[in-house]
Amino acid sequence: MSARMKRGDQFLLLLLAAMVGAWGLLGAADVAKRTHAGFAIDGDFVITQISPGGPAERVRMQVGDRITRIDGIDAADTGNILRLPRVAAGERRSYTVTRGEQTIRYRPAFQPLDADVVAREYLSTVVGFAFLLIPLAACLTRPNAATRVLALMGLGASLAFFDGPYVASYDLRAVATVVAELFMLLGIAAAVHFLLVFPQTRPSIQKGWGKKLVYLPMLSFWALIAWRVLLTPPTSSIAVFTSQFISGLGITSYFLIGLFLLLRNYSRTDRQERRRLALNRMLWATVAAIIPTVVAKLVTLVSPHTPLPGQDEYFAFVALIPIAWSLSAARS
Repeated sequence: MSARMKRGDQFLLLLLAAMVGAWGLLGAADVAKRTHAGFAIDGDFVITQISPGGPAERVRMQVGDRITRIDGIDAADTGNILRLPRVAAGERRSYTVTRGEQTIRYRPAFQPLDADVVAREYLSTVVGFAFLLIPLAACLTRPNAATRVLALMGLGASLAFFDGPYVASYDLRAVATVVAELFMLLGIAAAVHFLLVFPQTRPSIQKGWGKKLVYLPMLSFWALIAWRVLLTPPTSSIAVFTSQFISGLGITSYFLIGLFLLLRNYSRTDRQERRRLALNRMLWATVAAIIPTVVAKLVTLVSPHTPLPGQDEYFAFVALIPIAWSLSAARS
């Protein structure tokens, strides 16, 4: 399967990786400038969580308050809300809320992100670079059908862990978001594509319709995201739920298909080939990468007020995937 990459393909791959990497580094450098108001809301603008000791708690905002206006703008007016400038530490933003029959106006002073949140953002950046650089190195040193697809997966998947820098212009910010979402979704699809060419290329993926079947559904999900980001239709709980449900269903479907393909590929490969391609390591590394997050989600569903120690950092285990997959693909 090994073959040299064309110089043009290699240059394009390196250029894209450099752009994605720069985006991640600029985002990491911007973390210290980010602020928060100390509350979380649902799709209907109802406050669902107040951070202890945070700005919202200090001005006595409460869980259950429904935000109706932000700096005088209707909260459902997505287009104008997203065009509000970022709030610096110490600055205030006005929130009009309804609580029962009361209408109350609050002006919490924003504060920098807590140290543990900042550390988590930096950890996320490290994981992103693991997805970006390790498959890229495998592709450049051992170019073959599997490592090439894996490099594409890494380009997209890394953006799931990079927030990117703040851009003052909402129009530019929206375009950047849409492009990043496209790369991310194609990266997820590329993971399924990889499992269809490694350890053996399946006949379906060699045909034109096979690749279309892998990538076109993700392009459909991306079109929905692009519509919401670029056209900024009014926000409502139904719109938010529908968008999240469709996107979640799509990503979950790809995850389950990928897991099925991984197990099927392993079971259909003889013992000698498993050893040569290190498929045992690839399988168990993948299991170790996803189990902590799955367990944490299940515990949260059963007992929401009983968090596991360090569960917010469990996502870092997914860095095992690009490491193990790249080492195996490089052997083909």
